[in-house]
Amino acid sequence: MHHGGKIIFGLVVFVTLVTFPIWFTGATGNTGYVPEPKLPAGGGRCVESREYMKAWHMDLLNQWRDLVVRNGQRVYISKTYGTEHPMSLSDMTVQSCMSCHNDKAAFCDSCHTYVGAEPYCWECHNIPTPGMAQLQPLTAKPPLPAAPATDEPAPTPATDEGVTP
Repeated sequence: MHHGGKIIFGLVVFVTLVTFPIWFTGATGNTGYVPEPKLPAGGGRCVESREYMKAWHMDLLNQWRDLVVRNGQRVYISKTYGTEHPMSLSDMTVQSCMSCHNDKAAFCDSCHTYVGAEPYCWECHNIPTPGMAQLQPLTAKPPLPAAPATDEPAPTPATDEGVTP
């Protein structure tokens, strides 16, 4: 083993390069840049806690999409606060996500760019821009639309066997 010195030197260089980020961070105490999204003015609260929204907002939005599009459900009841919220990302006629978080670049893009995520929300929804009108929190539920007029009699309820009387 007459090349032992070269092999050991190569291993030391390799281990040093591979572990450099770990020991450099430990030595300096600086973990680097972590984005802090610009929160909306007014200090209101979101549909769930801040910690929940930071970690799980993408799952919540996907769940909302499925419930609204496939089931027609439009009201979300917060698991944290027990309050009702319209399930809308960008509808500016109700208190939606973008009513408060209305600057995509300052709020959404800061974290999504950092983690390399490419959300597909904006393929269907309007991109919020700074200065979009912010709504006040809802104080009452909006009225339901009136049923369409028809000459047909109202349907009768089904029996236990699924046959109408």
